Amino acid sequence: MIPSMRLCRAVTAALKAAELFQAVARTEYGRDWKMLIGFDGQKTDWEKQAPCAVIAPWQSESQGVKRAYSVSLTLAVVDSNIVEEDGVRVLHGLAVLDEQAWPAAWAALQDALPGSEPLAALEEPSLAISQEHSPLLLLHAGLGIEVNLPIGDRRL
Repeated sequence: MIPSMRLCRAVTAALKAAELFQAVARTEYGRDWKMLIGFDGQKTDWEKQAPCAVIAPWQSESQGVKRAYSVSLTLAVVDSNIVEEDGVRVLHGLAVLDEQAWPAAWAALQDALPGSEPLAALEEPSLAISQEHSPLLLLHAGLGIEVNLPIGDRRL
């Protein structure tokens, strides 16, 4: 199996099993997050899939005994509700992604992923939130996973 796909499956399994992460979708949208691996954002009917988490391999680099893999994680919700907090109007879906979904996902990945692969380390993600297709709201995270291989071992 391709190492980056194995890591995508590990990310998926960690998120699917994370009760706090799943509770966000159940509480806010009435069902669990739909988990998708490798879906093309241009061809996906997001409104029917959301709330969902899309995990896809991005790139890999190799330097001696170190291998660095990048995995993209996108959390999607359809939510155009507006809430007012102390006189500030806040798009509810963005608040859910920022204040609930992402912290729960990040905690689950920090707890599960490094233990799922030998000598793996989860690097800080880069994050972006997109609302250009509102009411569809997307939170994109680029996850870096570094794997150190034992000397003489070529496999992940």
